[in-house]
Amino acid sequence: MKTARTLLIAFAVCAILLIGGRSLLPAALQALHPGVLYRVPDAGRTLYLTLDDGPSDATGAILDVLRKHQTPATFFITTDHIRADLLSRIVAEEHQLANHLKATTSLSRLSEAQFEADFNAAEQALAPFPQVKLFRPPGGSISAERVDYIEARGYTVVVGTIFPLDHWFENKTFIEVLARALAIEGGIIILHDTAARGPRTAEILDRLIPQLKSKGYRFALLPTTRP
Repeated sequence: MKTARTLLIAFAVCAILLIGGRSLLPAALQALHPGVLYRVPDAGRTLYLTLDDGPSDATGAILDVLRKHQTPATFFITTDHIRADLLSRIVAEEHQLANHLKATTSLSRLSEAQFEADFNAAEQALAPFPQVKLFRPPGGSISAERVDYIEARGYTVVVGTIFPLDHWFENKTFIEVLARALAIEGGIIILHDTAARGPRTAEILDRLIPQLKSKGYRFALLPTTRP
């Protein structure tokens, strides 16, 4: 079942690229979910690198690669396994910390009360560290009512459109090729920082960042307020 669903997702992404071009996906998503930021408008040839589910034992390797290529990133932190040393290093190296809830449980499995409790707990866990008021829902899907709740707390909900399926596929070349194919002005890249996926992410970024820069893209931190 997982393999079939993975292939279906990959086919859908490729079909969108072939039929409508890279701008169709973010435009369609933004129209369907106007309260969610999928792409930064009027950004020119700027990309926004984001890393989900950290920190992990691989965070240090990812930070080494980012420092090597002088590339900023936003780390959407899953606070159930927070590590003060790594979060302090992320901030010291001028990256951003943002809220990715307590755990990677899909929001569809949480009641309203549990969602609000988990959101608030994650916010409190990040309170000792400099952070930006950005939130990414685990799984990328969120209801309009929950967007309203988060916006009332002063946060912007951020997803993205450069999503190279690194949570499904392990082949580094495939992930790199898909990330390059989906790159678009103002695009938000989503990769993962976990004990299992983080080492692969570090390797991919070591090759992907120079490739994208050679195509004229620059990298910046996500805006702290909705554009």
